[in-house]
Amino acid sequence: MTRWENPLTHRYYEARVCRDLFGQWEILRTWGRIGSALGRTLRDPQPGEQACDAELEKISLRRQQRGYARTPAPASQ
Repeated sequence: MTRWENPLTHRYYEARVCRDLFGQWEILRTWGRIGSALGRTLRDPQPGEQACDAELEKISLRRQQRGYARTPAPASQ
């Protein structure tokens, strides 16, 4: 799992590569306000593991452009 946080807006964004119940690759994206139980989740199907890696690079670049910094994932997950 990769996590980004924006200290100015108190928002977080997470992305993890996983497989669904049918063995298909997907990126699970989660975002919301830091410290809140509310948030949103999106499952993004991908054709393979390499496509997941390429998509994670795009996500990382976009998060950095929007002022997010990569942080360690919380220990509770």
